[in-house]
Amino acid sequence: MRRSDSFVIRLAIYAAAAVLVLAAVLLAVSVAREVTWKSKLSDTALVEEGLKASASLTDFTQGRQANEPSVDYDNWNKSVQRLTLYTQESQNLYDRDYGPRIAFLRDEFAHRGFSDQELDQAYQNPVNYIGLRTVAVRLGVLSYKLKESIRIKGKQNYPSTNTEGPPGPPQTR
Repeated sequence: MRRSDSFVIRLAIYAAAAVLVLAAVLLAVSVAREVTWKSKLSDTALVEEGLKASASLTDFTQGRQANEPSVDYDNWNKSVQRLTLYTQESQNLYDRDYGPRIAFLRDEFAHRGFSDQELDQAYQNPVNYIGLRTVAVRLGVLSYKLKESIRIKGKQNYPSTNTEGPPGPPQTR
């Protein structure tokens, strides 16, 4: 074996060892984060906050949709521009007024073992009213699931009423 081949082999071994060490450190940090997670809300407070946020976001969505500019087919370009600006404003308001709280509540539920794939996909960037409603409804569903879990465990005397989750948005025809 030539000297240069032996150097390349040693270099590859060192690189592999470095990758293993880095992976071990990243795993340790990840485990440490999970172990040190400290919930900021009690279970019952999380249920209440989740339901409040769900209702508030539902109201926001319905209000924004009710006040949405109408389409003027005679002035199509201006109408589309107005609608685009209004939709962007809705997104900005969500980001400012709801986004951080929804993310916090979602993380609180997740650290208790409650997750929702639809919420996970929509909460960071609900691009339209359907996305906003999805976030509101799925957050409510998680709240009801935790509420039912608390009731079953006997931690809180919640009545066993609607265990299917919150009612959805009103149906329009």
